[in-house]
Amino acid sequence: MRIDEVISLHEGVSFSVSRLKDFGGNIGKAWSSDDFGRRQMQACSYCDGSGRNPYFNDEQCDICYGKGEREEWVSDAPELNVSNSNAFAIFDMLGMEGDYSGIWKNEQLPMIMKKLIRLKNGDPDQHTQDPSTERGKMRKSVDPDTGMTSIGRGPTMHDMGRSRSQVEHYVDSLMAMIQYAQKHNAAIGWG
Repeated sequence: MRIDEVISLHEGVSFSVSRLKDFGGNIGKAWSSDDFGRRQMQACSYCDGSGRNPYFNDEQCDICYGKGEREEWVSDAPELNVSNSNAFAIFDMLGMEGDYSGIWKNEQLPMIMKKLIRLKNGDPDQHTQDPSTERGKMRKSVDPDTGMTSIGRGPTMHDMGRSRSQVEHYVDSLMAMIQYAQKHNAAIGWG
């Protein structure tokens, strides 16, 4: 199999502490996590700080341009990054309707914290999920130029499941985030 035949789909939702900020101009007011972090130089995550492309050793890294480091956003507040399906599982655990982006305002946080405490004291196993793999149907194709027939499968989807420790991590991370947001009169946004 050639490398250009492999397609990997990545999805994700990031929960972070946010505050309503006035950007002025055409943007106006928007939720932002700018107040809770800063930009700083860090080792390039693509080349692991070597400055060399990890796939083509004779070339410089395409991300840091051979420097081995790049400016990255570093948050001072707790954050949680999950797949879309796990984000919707979190909303389900909390008894809420999920969405791909949104905001929990500061006044909603005590109610959400109570739900998280109930989850923390309850049985996390009810929110776990076994890993699974779904394969596309077998297909047959004929190359019109050569007349060659090939048989192959459609796309394969891997669901890594959700373990007990993952569920506990989600609950603990959201609790820490809510405590931080309440202390700093902020909200929690995701998207």
